[in-house]
Amino acid sequence: MAHLPQPLAAMQGAVWSALHQVQLERGISCVAVASCGRRFVIDLPRVRVATDAAVEKLSLGVATLSVRLSCVRKLVDESLAQFESSKAPIRSVSRDFYDIFTDYGELVKLLLEASCLSDKTKTRAQETFALLKEELARERGFVAGVLALPEDTIDELPSRAFADFVVSLHAQRAHAASLQDRSSAEEIDIVKPGLTPTPQLSVVQQRLLLTFDVRGVRKALDLDTWWPIVTSHIEKMNEVQSRLQALAAATGGSSGGSSEGSDPKGEHGPAAEARALVKRTAAAIAGT
Repeated sequence: MAHLPQPLAAMQGAVWSALHQVQLERGISCVAVASCGRRFVIDLPRVRVATDAAVEKLSLGVATLSVRLSCVRKLVDESLAQFESSKAPIRSVSRDFYDIFTDYGELVKLLLEASCLSDKTKTRAQETFALLKEELARERGFVAGVLALPEDTIDELPSRAFADFVVSLHAQRAHAASLQDRSSAEEIDIVKPGLTPTPQLSVVQQRLLLTFDVRGVRKALDLDTWWPIVTSHIEKMNEVQSRLQALAAATGGSSGGSSEGSDPKGEHGPAAEARALVKRTAAAIAGT
């Protein structure tokens, strides 16, 4: 059995750790800004210190990531500073929130690219599960921000914000279907907890998938309920990610069972159907 060298395994672990921290910082920052500095601000310094510590352990792209991180943090701090003044805010709270949400998303993309460079034995299951986790982390940040926004500012969100959110919800279904359709039996056993949300989280996600009604969710859900139930599941997914990494390290990446078999390109089955649904949704949105 081929084992991954310890230094390389440690490098892969550092990427996943940094990714997890940036996802958390995104959510905390989005809520802090969207709430006009009333929520989660006290958590920002601690979370940023943890993110910096995780980023410093990376061996690829540290300088670029640090610069981009500093830029988005500056936008967060500038937005928060206006709420400390006695004057009325001069910028749109909802637009600041979405700009920050989007900029953190670009940081996540950099880290996902770094995971490909550092992890030559990464299996398809690892890659797909990382994308699934990111889509849920995006959902956490977006919904939390929308729940924190003042009611009269929601209409100021760019129309693209809700369009992207719809695509993200469908992408979660596509990634989950792909994992079930194309992973080895051993990988399926590992990822199963990450594919099984709590009943409370499942109810919220089903409502969003059926109606995309964020305003309706605001009436039935508050930030204090949403944040812990979705964060708990993301933490569970982070543990699953570590187990997938350990499996790939122990087997040299040979545990992935999806590249062989009757449907090597995944052109049929639930995964293909879900991916087609995402494309149709994106095309419909683009046409509106």
